[in-house]
Amino acid sequence: MKILTAPSNGGFVREGALALFVFSKECVSGGLFDEHFADMAARLMEEPSFRGKKGKITRLPLLNRGFSAAYLVGLGDRAKNGKESALHENIRSRSAELLRRCRVDGVSKITVLLPDAPSFGTSCAVAEGAELGAYAFSKYKSIPEEERLPEPAELILLDGVDEGVSRGKMFACSQNWAKDIANEPGNKITPVSMGDMAVQWGKDFGFEVSVWDEQRLLQEGMEGIYSVGMGSAHPPRLIHMVYRPSDSVRKVALVGKGITFDSGGLNVKTGDSMRTMKGDKTGASNVFAILRGAAKMDIPCEIHGIVPVAENMPGGKSFRPDDILRIRNGKTVE
Repeated sequence: MKILTAPSNGGFVREGALALFVFSKECVSGGLFDEHFADMAARLMEEPSFRGKKGKITRLPLLNRGFSAAYLVGLGDRAKNGKESALHENIRSRSAELLRRCRVDGVSKITVLLPDAPSFGTSCAVAEGAELGAYAFSKYKSIPEEERLPEPAELILLDGVDEGVSRGKMFACSQNWAKDIANEPGNKITPVSMGDMAVQWGKDFGFEVSVWDEQRLLQEGMEGIYSVGMGSAHPPRLIHMVYRPSDSVRKVALVGKGITFDSGGLNVKTGDSMRTMKGDKTGASNVFAILRGAAKMDIPCEIHGIVPVAENMPGGKSFRPDDILRIRNGKTVE
């Protein structure tokens, strides 16, 4: 989704929906609408079901005003948003809810007006929340043409700060990259393909990658990872990614669990418990996304991402509940 800024004094096209973020007990004002709309908005601010309450969103159809509809997005009491961090989190969450509502309503273009002049932080919050709210994992779904609705494609933050919008969008895109990996089923992402993905991302985004196969895992004394993955037709891998900028001021290591599917092995799970086990690689998905995001944003920090990847399946080579394994630090575990 495109997220842009524009001056509120007329440097944008009035189409799609207008979204006004409002604090409770405050008047809706601004030069984007006429007296009739201001009167309707004021009445809504008095409605018990809305009143600008935190998390409440209401919609007004607009006729012959350029915009087809207006959304009032409640932020709650201004006094409870006194801390900058609380205000940013509130705006981020409300922006996400707004975009989810616009997706349901089939709105493709949204123009946002905040109650106060946007800062770097609030611009970042709007962009991050909007990008997260617009996310949907639908690559394997088909929708009949007669049921297809326009999807959010563009958001304009009036008087927004470009640098804040850029940072917020990158924060959200990094989270969405993690969601994309986590949502892939076990027949699409395996330990081997995750290793291949890491290598490709390293080439594309400029970080180092090394991948150990099952033979290397045994050589290194890593019987734990090796044993979890050996019941599967897809052998385990250990992935080490390193983002190493020239101006690094500190070093961070992240470890993410990468079980591409967890059937329970010989202690097989029930159907209901197994159904969502593609999500057992979410930790690894987060590490992948952090490395990619850090490289895209030129973060001045050396980041090591370590991801053990395996598929836990029942089979003739599966480890048994009473097996004793020796892990890399020399300890034995049962």
